[in-house]
Amino acid sequence: MGIFNETLLEFFDRKQHLAGIAVTVLGLLLIYLGLSKRLELVDNNLEIAANVTVFAVGALQSFVSLMVLLAAVSTIFLFTKLSRKGQVEYYLSKPITRSSFFFSKLFSIYLIYAIALTALSLMVGIELIGLGVITPEQFGYVLGVNLISFGIWMSVVMFVGMLTKSVTYCFASLAAVWVGQLVLKGREGWNAGEQFGRYLLDTIYYILPNTTEMGQMAQLLATGEAVSNWLPIMTSIVLLLVLIFTSKSRFQRLDF
Repeated sequence: MGIFNETLLEFFDRKQHLAGIAVTVLGLLLIYLGLSKRLELVDNNLEIAANVTVFAVGALQSFVSLMVLLAAVSTIFLFTKLSRKGQVEYYLSKPITRSSFFFSKLFSIYLIYAIALTALSLMVGIELIGLGVITPEQFGYVLGVNLISFGIWMSVVMFVGMLTKSVTYCFASLAAVWVGQLVLKGREGWNAGEQFGRYLLDTIYYILPNTTEMGQMAQLLATGEAVSNWLPIMTSIVLLLVLIFTSKSRFQRLDF
């Protein structure tokens, strides 16, 4: 409980929640402005109503995806701090193993940010549900998939933080991986030359987190369409597990 309380104090001390609230208020305003004119055109027209729902789900996904990115960036300072001397010796002097401390800290960080992410997303969800353009179930699909996405990006930050102990490297790595998976998403339209080149691009793509395609999967689920390929979420979860246990192994070898 002490680890959780300390993590919660760190969260409020860095004022991340204030930035999240500010972005949420802006998001509420922009989404409302984007929907208001579309809602005026519905007038019992089922086709237009369906298009409005697709727009609303896409807007919700874009907002929650942005909040996931901001949350992942916010955890950088916690994980680099965790790998430095003078930060964890107090807990390690107690009758607790490094492994137990590591997972307790990891769970505390994820839980606190997941609660904050859910609370801010819920504000937008309530707006959209109140306007009658999405259902609670559709909101649940989008939020659920993005909570998994947050865990994946958090594991990337944790791995780089444990490896380098550098805030700069964490920022650079997070940006590079995020842009990389966005760029490689369009690889099918590239002229990759030999078949080996195509396999290489596919391999790199599926090694990286595939949260962009996961977001598209969330939108498909929310709008009642079939998901034809579950591989992006499966490979991303495997990556999450690999990064967590590799980071744990690194943490156990750190000299404090």
